[in-house]
Amino acid sequence: LRYGLEHRDVLDVRAFLERYAQALTSGDAARIADHWHVPCMVVSPQGVIAVGDRSQVEGFFRASVADYHAKGITAARLDTADVTVVSSAVAAADVRWDHPSEGGGSLGGEHAYYVVSRGPDGQLGIDLYSPGD
Repeated sequence: LRYGLEHRDVLDVRAFLERYAQALTSGDAARIADHWHVPCMVVSPQGVIAVGDRSQVEGFFRASVADYHAKGITAARLDTADVTVVSSAVAAADVRWDHPSEGGGSLGGEHAYYVVSRGPDGQLGIDLYSPGD
């Protein structure tokens, strides 16, 4: 496929997730949204949400960043990422995030699943997100 992923791209997906962690830590909704393809989907126990435009992604993250900051969480760090190349165009990532504290400890973490692919511009982006248990 023209914009495909190959097995050697597993490292690219991990690097993409590292950059995504930096964007999350920045708290900048536009910078975070740069890591998402649109359209995309969010699948959770509450249902499936089809995201049709970038403003939806930015709006979600403006609210999320405010919520995290209210809880004292101001950083995201990639803890683990098990990346599987699904096809020549798609990879799935089983990710564990850590929320480091300013003192070097941890404020807890999260588990999530992502489906990522290369867009027409050749850049990786998130196509599907689902929170893990």
